[in-house]
Amino acid sequence: MNRILLLILLLISVSATAQNPENITQTLSRNQTATATEALIKIVVSDKNERPVNNLAVSMLCRKTNKLYNSKTDITGEARFLVLINNDYEINVDTEQNYRQISIPNKPNLGMTKKFIYTPTTQLNETVNGDTITQQLGADAEPSNSRVLIKMLVMDLDKNPLANEPVFINEKEGVKVYHGISDEDGTVKLLVPKGNKYLLSFKYERDVDLLDLVQKEGYRTIEIEYGYMGSQKIEEFYQTAKRDKNGFITEFMSTKVSPINFAGTIEKTAQGFNINYGIDSPTPTPATYNGMLLSHGGYYSRNFFSFDEATGKYNWGSEFAESGPSSAVVEDSVLLINTQSCTLYALEAYTGKMLWSKWLGPNLYSMPSISNGKVYAVYPNELGANVSRLTQTGKGDLSELKNVLACFDLKSGKILWQNWVNAEALSSPVISGSNVYLTCLSGKLYEFDKNKGTMLGNINDAAMSPPTIVNDKVFVSIKNAGNETVAVYSTNGLKPLKKITSLTSPLFIDDLYKLSANEQMNFCGTRMLHYKGKNYNVMGNKIICSNPEDGSVTWSALIPTSKTEAEKPAATMPVVAGGKIVVTTLSGQIIAYEPTTGKQLNSWETNSRVETQATINKGWIYSGTEDGKTVSINTGDSKFTGWNMFGYDGSHNTVVR
Repeated sequence: MNRILLLILLLISVSATAQNPENITQTLSRNQTATATEALIKIVVSDKNERPVNNLAVSMLCRKTNKLYNSKTDITGEARFLVLINNDYEINVDTEQNYRQISIPNKPNLGMTKKFIYTPTTQLNETVNGDTITQQLGADAEPSNSRVLIKMLVMDLDKNPLANEPVFINEKEGVKVYHGISDEDGTVKLLVPKGNKYLLSFKYERDVDLLDLVQKEGYRTIEIEYGYMGSQKIEEFYQTAKRDKNGFITEFMSTKVSPINFAGTIEKTAQGFNINYGIDSPTPTPATYNGMLLSHGGYYSRNFFSFDEATGKYNWGSEFAESGPSSAVVEDSVLLINTQSCTLYALEAYTGKMLWSKWLGPNLYSMPSISNGKVYAVYPNELGANVSRLTQTGKGDLSELKNVLACFDLKSGKILWQNWVNAEALSSPVISGSNVYLTCLSGKLYEFDKNKGTMLGNINDAAMSPPTIVNDKVFVSIKNAGNETVAVYSTNGLKPLKKITSLTSPLFIDDLYKLSANEQMNFCGTRMLHYKGKNYNVMGNKIICSNPEDGSVTWSALIPTSKTEAEKPAATMPVVAGGKIVVTTLSGQIIAYEPTTGKQLNSWETNSRVETQATINKGWIYSGTEDGKTVSINTGDSKFTGWNMFGYDGSHNTVVR
């Protein structure tokens, strides 16, 4: 037989075997004993009233040997198995797969008894449409061994029940979506399989909370109360919103801020202190301002806090109407923050009291910027503008102008000007000199007059990073022949000047729309830092210093990290403090380099995964982590200072002279 054909048949045979395990049915007497190579396993099943469950199908699957052992319980509720020792087994009960897992050690003549309480899953009334599973559960719905019962009360922002409100719970690492609709009392019930993490969403707000339904024994009911603007109110707003002759919204809804106490913990460490917010949630770059450390309680939190930057002492806390806060931006005692699900907030930096707020529309994926008393933010001008891609390529065109770049007065929130852009901003608008620039998720780069709002230029060049503006040049990474390359444009209309092929790396993500909302808000990718006449950026696993005039590489250094990932650079974009270039690796190591030689000077450990740049002020390093903390490190060097918030300052132009 042809050797290639034989190999194909062998692979097919192996694949078929892996998918269809060998079935072994066992009916063992109560006098059965273990052997030298087989353990006697007794599975004893009772109901929640501790009565034996008779004639229940039970099986044990060993993936290593690809054998499935089948039995049934007797009148005492006991099912018996003889299975090979030194293996792991999944226990299936009735129709519930992988109900429990046990490991059998390499011991001869071993006997084990496992007792379980089992109740069949409530008869589900559900409809499957692709990946979406719609459930309609009655009042008698109960949790089971394999499913968690989620009882959710959906309310509007005034605490009134929301009837007929769609609710979605989707697998964080999978594709299944569990869907229900609230009843007249605002209640929705869903039975969701254990063992996964799920994201909670509404019709016009995505990923507002994280549910960790780990594989715990017993019956679990999770009761949730959640406030939401309400789909009907959102739809009515877009239908009736006041607009000017250009179609721009001129009056926005406002949402409230409530004072709260800090319910987390502050842990003193050998190197400083850690703020633990009590929620497993990404916490991005904090801000420092006049002795305050300003940070929110995690992406899935609604809470924002102020602490003393040297001690961690709690100052004040504010609760927003929605979750998904961006990093904070501060200028002239005003703190600004966007929430992913909808609102731009302006707070008094010293008290947390709200000055003004504007509900800008569902799904905001960028943070605001500030310059000279003016605020710049992007919002969706049409319902659903940020829910789906612009086109299959993600680039968009002039007929798809559904987003708006708006300029507001910092103190009052008054609208000063508005103009069209074709998608949400990547990370934030960037202000330099008399202009404001932004990269859109569509890959389009824009330039506007920051005082009048006049569009000065745009180019659809598949941009992949926020811009950095150095003198009369705009530096941005673009897609280029399957890679990512630094490109240069003029500040006079964004005329293309050159591509710097010496600054090329693998394309980490082929489509910016694939980034999560949290990633989009804090995304830098291979963005440039400019410091004292040189450019610095991270490409792949290297930090590179280059000449901004011709792109020639002055030095490059490998970034030491214990974690590398195909879709991310090895470290955050460089920042500068105290004359040192600093990056933070995915594994949480903060590394300082000498700017002219690339020599590694210092390093510090956060002991957490980190994906956003650090803040450095008065000798302290502050880093948000992916597991819900702000790590504070006292370096003891008061001259190590100068990077006070995400993107250097409120303008977000990463240029330090």
